[in-house]
Amino acid sequence: MQERSDNMIKTVLSGIFSVGYMLISAYAGMQFTGKLAFQIILTFSLSLIFTAAADLAKIKMPVLAVSASISAAFWVAYAVVAQMIVKGTFFIFNSAWHYMFYYDSIGMVFIVLIVVTAYQRIKAFIKKDAEITEQYEKFYSVISVAFTLFYIAVLAYCFFICRIPGGVRVEPNLDPLDVFKATFFSGAFDYERLVLFFGNIAIFIPLGYLLCHRLNRGGLKIVLVLLPFALSSAIEISQYYFGMGHPDIDDVILNVIGFYIGALLKTLFDKVFMLKR
Repeated sequence: MQERSDNMIKTVLSGIFSVGYMLISAYAGMQFTGKLAFQIILTFSLSLIFTAAADLAKIKMPVLAVSASISAAFWVAYAVVAQMIVKGTFFIFNSAWHYMFYYDSIGMVFIVLIVVTAYQRIKAFIKKDAEITEQYEKFYSVISVAFTLFYIAVLAYCFFICRIPGGVRVEPNLDPLDVFKATFFSGAFDYERLVLFFGNIAIFIPLGYLLCHRLNRGGLKIVLVLLPFALSSAIEISQYYFGMGHPDIDDVILNVIGFYIGALLKTLFDKVFMLKR
């Protein structure tokens, strides 16, 4: 009984440590808006230190999976509570939200989740042990659901919740590659424009990564090919229809590129770090 109690206490403390470190790792990077490279390096480094420390402390994969899920849920809850405070009401969906997170801040949360997940995959690959592989697959089944739910919340936040329906409709930009010219050949460095450019790519990378495993088989492959076009186009069309934002064909191009990068990363990662069955 005493041993069971001690194990329970250790599990709880491990979970608190894990959640706290994951939140701090993302939060630290969020504090350096305008220094994207530094944000990425800082968050990646802190996340890597955490996973190494968790290994040394022998924190189990189920604890890490739950902790990662809680940390992702925290940022969603934080955004909701922050809106209630800013607006002074519980009815926060009656009007567009104030931006609490920009692309770079959201990216820091993704980096933490990705590093934690990738580290466990690489560890399972190195161990070459069927039991570790089974533990990882259970870990991934939990964290991928949490990752997907967080991702859906991010899409809704970025493309709809922070925009006002019924605004003035802006004519869509149908000039392909216009964004490339404006971002890289305008003659002046514009951080805002650069973040938007890479943000439109990065925001679809997780979707490609997550869905590749489920759709890259048999007749489902056609869905994998067409889905990013359909989803991104639907977002842009809805923005035009509801008068929310500036519909742009370049956004579709960048989203599709991001999706395929994610699918490619998943394919390469699985091949390089094959697990023992």
